[in-house]
Amino acid sequence: MLFKKRIFSQTENIFDDLAEIRKKRGISQETVSRKTKIPIKYIKALEGGSIKMLPDILYTKNIIKKYLALFNIDPRPFIAGLDMGRREKISPQKALNSQSLIVVPRLIKAGMAVLIVSLLLIYLIYGINKIFSPPFIAIISPLDKQTVSDSGLVVRGRAEKDAKIFINDEQVILDKDNGFSKEVNLQKGLNSIKISGVKRYGKERVIWLNVNLEI
Repeated sequence: MLFKKRIFSQTENIFDDLAEIRKKRGISQETVSRKTKIPIKYIKALEGGSIKMLPDILYTKNIIKKYLALFNIDPRPFIAGLDMGRREKISPQKALNSQSLIVVPRLIKAGMAVLIVSLLLIYLIYGINKIFSPPFIAIISPLDKQTVSDSGLVVRGRAEKDAKIFINDEQVILDKDNGFSKEVNLQKGLNSIKISGVKRYGKERVIWLNVNLEI
């Protein structure tokens, strides 16, 4: 089959040109669809210039070839016009996408930098607070307000490592597990026992235990 050559200006609207060809031949869109097997929705989209309604570029080119083959017209100028219009529309988008690809890593790097700085600040604040805060002290026995019957009472507990612990202002030595114990002599009735602890640069922590001796 020989195609008729058609001079096609790049400035023309190829879609209007296709519709004009069909109308001059006096053929309806339905007839074109029936003879070419092209879905009517694509013919309407093609002639209406609805690019978004058409399938991918290769399928669109094939539609144009089938469409023009029905009228014995060379499809190459139309496809060339389609490619040019596509480049004009896609190239700026590609440039925009390239810029987006550049911006996104920058945002990620900035976010990571902010996260790292935030973690360092949290760690620094935690470290400073730990240095100047009172030491941890946990009393195991006796209980506050406990009543006992033996005047020799052993006070047991655990403390933060490197803390200095005092019971009634007498220092006790921590064992390898950071535990401490000391026997205190009680007087009949209510006895107040002072457990205190300090560490370097930290504030003093004081715990009072009230123990009642009944004989």
